Amino acid sequence: MQFFLNISNYFKKLISSSKIFSKGIYFNEQEINIRYIEIFFMSKINCSIIIHTKNEESQLQECLETLKWSDDIVIYDSYSTDKTEEIALKNNCRFILRPNYDKNKPFGGCEATHRNWGLRNITFKYDWLFVIDADERCTQSCSKNILREINKPNNKVSAYRIRRRDFFQGKHLYHTQLSTWFVRLFKPKYITYERSINFSTQVEGPVKNMSGYIDHYPFNHGISFWIKRHNYYSSFEAKEFHKLKGTKINLKLIKNCFFASNLEEKKKSQKKIFYKLPFRPFTKFIFTYLIKRGFLDGKAGFNYAILQFMYEYMIVLKQQEKPENFDVFNF
Repeated sequence: MQFFLNISNYFKKLISSSKIFSKGIYFNEQEINIRYIEIFFMSKINCSIIIHTKNEESQLQECLETLKWSDDIVIYDSYSTDKTEEIALKNNCRFILRPNYDKNKPFGGCEATHRNWGLRNITFKYDWLFVIDADERCTQSCSKNILREINKPNNKVSAYRIRRRDFFQGKHLYHTQLSTWFVRLFKPKYITYERSINFSTQVEGPVKNMSGYIDHYPFNHGISFWIKRHNYYSSFEAKEFHKLKGTKINLKLIKNCFFASNLEEKKKSQKKIFYKLPFRPFTKFIFTYLIKRGFLDGKAGFNYAILQFMYEYMIVLKQQEKPENFDVFNF
């Protein structure tokens, strides 16, 4: 494996330090996509991949193009009605559906249940599993670091966090993006998901941060799709609020919110405290646009901060309704 990487690095140095003559035409580094040289020389990585899908025919192929380094890709589908299955099979992916799945609700009614079923019931070829969505792209830096990390001798790590870059209106939301680190590479036996929507990841064992990026394009289906989806998500978030309604803010919760060494535990505590704050939509906008300096992301940053304000406001309004009236159907 290292042999292939050494050859690949040699070509990168050759291209960056000189010009290559081909058929009477000179090309410089900017005119050559080094990624294809990497793919040509690099053999497969011993890592399985799972992609959660529902009606992703417009995005799945482009996602798969960034995952050619794995020979075990599972499309874990939520009963798509478009050509998602056809695209999956054409790319030699396994296509799996969960039985007893409520097709009218996101993730069959609970995202954690859906994801946990996949980890416990799907047989993966390799010990390591990489998780990605159809609207995300695995960058070259990400795949190279996956190769490096999983091949470390005596590796005691259970999971790795990978940074995600969100894009909106053609711009990377460098400042406006609320969360950047996500557990995406792990050994499935050490992972348990929680929460009915916007899941949290519980890891048994050491977790480390890994270099590289996953690029995320959540608006590829358009603004209308994003709003429709988050309308349903807000219903589930309102249900989560009622579950945590009796949670009391104590010193331990505050300490975990700011100083917990485990990032997943810190996020969990922050969520519980955030539910207790007054004027949450305004607080979220101020935090996103001013404190995190979302204004530096220009028009895209402002628009995204407004969308997050709207999403939080929907949650607040639905918290005032009876849980049985939440609209979580016809997803």
